[in-house]
Amino acid sequence: MTLKTMATIGLTSVLAYQVYRKRHQIKETLVAMKTSKKAIQADVDRIKANIAIIQKEARTLQAAGTELAYKWQAFNQEAQAHLTEIQKHMSKYQQETP
Repeated sequence: MTLKTMATIGLTSVLAYQVYRKRHQIKETLVAMKTSKKAIQADVDRIKANIAIIQKEARTLQAAGTELAYKWQAFNQEAQAHLTEIQKHMSKYQQETP
């Protein structure tokens, strides 16, 4: 055996021993990571669902805003007609009074 082979076998043995010695800690870490991954995936799914709801509501609000703008414009036109009529009636009385 060459020195390189013996060094590789030695390092591999030390690494294997360290992994064996810390196997419980590694296993706990893996379980915690799996749990975290599941929680993160659930959060991502919930966020996606909330975004879809928000987008749907935004479209609804957009439609309501458009409808309200139209109704406001119609109200203003109707109110302007009434105000013009009132001003005509008022001008008669203002001209008659000295």
